[in-house]
Amino acid sequence: MTLAFVLPRFPSLEGRGLETDAERLALLFSFTGERAAATRSAYRLQFDFGGAAVRVGVSADGKEFAPVTEPAARGGRLGPGVVIDEVFSPGLGQVRRGEAVIDITSAGGPPFEVTLSSGESKAHLAYNPYTGKTIVSYPGREEGKDG
Repeated sequence: MTLAFVLPRFPSLEGRGLETDAERLALLFSFTGERAAATRSAYRLQFDFGGAAVRVGVSADGKEFAPVTEPAARGGRLGPGVVIDEVFSPGLGQVRRGEAVIDITSAGGPPFEVTLSSGESKAHLAYNPYTGKTIVSYPGREEGKDG
């Protein structure tokens, strides 16, 4: 006799990967801004659209960047099905493919926005260098969170 289990797909669970990645990146952006100011180092956020990943580098002089060794600031790949749709910054413009780079120094960095998606769901992250906070919103929903 064979016994089989069928697990239904719960719509509420499908968006959890997007929410988890959005919240993780919001904390990462705020953390790198704080670390740059506290250590007088430059941090580089590299958004890899094709690899669905965010890499973080650190530099004492702002020229030669090495991968960050701090566990809280490593970045990494996004979860399954989550992609980077767009990165926008006033100096950079709108980037939707390839790679986008944002530098955050001890003097601050530019305000920037990142849009993630998973299926039809989207998450919008807006980093404000003046407050050091990242606000996460989910277009189509009414909620917004500070990160």
